[in-house]
Amino acid sequence: EAFRAVDAYAHELLEAWGDEAEPSAEALSLLIKLYNAAEAVPEEALHACERLRLVALTVRVAELLDFSASGGEGLPHALEAAVALWLEDVGRVAGGGRSAAEWDWADGLKWIRDVGHDAINNVSSQPTCTQEGPSDDDAKTLLGKVMAAVLFISRTVIPTPQPLPSAIGEVQAPGSAGAPARDAMEERLLSDEPASSTALPSSGASPRRRS
Repeated sequence: EAFRAVDAYAHELLEAWGDEAEPSAEALSLLIKLYNAAEAVPEEALHACERLRLVALTVRVAELLDFSASGGEGLPHALEAAVALWLEDVGRVAGGGRSAAEWDWADGLKWIRDVGHDAINNVSSQPTCTQEGPSDDDAKTLLGKVMAAVLFISRTVIPTPQPLPSAIGEVQAPGSAGAPARDAMEERLLSDEPASSTALPSSGASPRRRS
């Protein structure tokens, strides 16, 4: 039942997230429920939950785009290009030109994450470098498109979750517990990911949206 709860809460969280890098208050409340439910699920089972993995990778990519928009040196061309290519894949799957069963959406998001970290590190170490071409989409616009694609994956590509079981755990105030729960969930789920994906450059700007 706890695994069903994790999948269902992850689905509801993505539905409530919105199109900003920072999840909505409703989504943060659901994140607390998700985290509480995940505490009762073995590590291997958590890694088998596709929708939970989608949540964790979405957090990573959203942070990168938000950092570029609000605290970095602008949207790196390499990151923009990686997102654009992945969105093309989403469009092909949505249009029936590619089989959803054969599409590795997680690999694409991990690629965006890795390209983004490398690009931001390069821009931070070489502040005089410029983008290689004009940018039609800024980071916030791309983030909105990514969130729409994430919803498509959760609703269409990943099997529909079973109905939510009885409530597991109490919801804490999102302002006080949302970020710690999110960080703990990311650390547990992505503990096998490359170390390069764990932190953005320390330039004095936070990768998370500031209030």
